[in-house]
Amino acid sequence: MFIPSGLAYYNTGSGPIPAYAPLIFSFKLYEMQRLDQDLDGIPSYLEDDGDGYIYDYRNTINYASVATNLDDTDGDGVPDFLDIDDDGDGFTTKLEIKNPATGLAFPFVNIPACTLGGKKNYLDKTCHP
Repeated sequence: MFIPSGLAYYNTGSGPIPAYAPLIFSFKLYEMQRLDQDLDGIPSYLEDDGDGYIYDYRNTINYASVATNLDDTDGDGVPDFLDIDDDGDGFTTKLEIKNPATGLAFPFVNIPACTLGGKKNYLDKTCHP
């Protein structure tokens, strides 16, 4: 982490740290916990449109003069990481990612894609489990 001198000690300094010196810290991450805010079985960090932000207000495009956020698949105003039904088809995402043979959720990379649109089935309202 880099802290410029203006946010650190600026012109005063402290002990061995001279005035106008930026501060640099390094950290070691020993553990990380992934969250699933809507409890749908898909970690929230994976519920984005591929830009790395789970809900980016700047990522809005206009379809037929209607503002649509790419992180809100069904356009209901609830971003996918908080929406229990990402595609707005009336089937919860938790149900759509369940393997019918085992009754358990598919691992994320193995969630089937819909044959028509090519999207994962929980993001395509024309595709049901």
